[in-house]
Amino acid sequence: MPTQEMEYISPLRKLVRFFESSRDQWKAKHHEVKKQLKLAQNQIRAVEKSRAKWRKDAENAGTEAAGLRTELEALKKRLRLMPARRPNSPPQPSPQNSSDRPAAVTASASRANP
Repeated sequence: MPTQEMEYISPLRKLVRFFESSRDQWKAKHHEVKKQLKLAQNQIRAVEKSRAKWRKDAENAGTEAAGLRTELEALKKRLRLMPARRPNSPPQPSPQNSSDRPAAVTASASRANP
């Protein structure tokens, strides 16, 4: 394959100035593209990091919500098993033996009922 050299008609000084200008424009364009690429890569990295954080937070919130749902169901079940109370009736005392009371209450109660 024969190579053909180009012969320029313009004077060499004009060609040198043109090629230098062309090279400088190409370099400026290259540096601008390189800068934009770096900015885009940094943005992608930041977005991925943010998404990972939000995903982790969402998973933690889901786990917490599931635990709270379980606790709510247990409390609802416990509430259903409690005896129904009339709206204006006093609360029923829970059955406690006298050993659960503090000593001062036990002593004063024993003096009141000889």
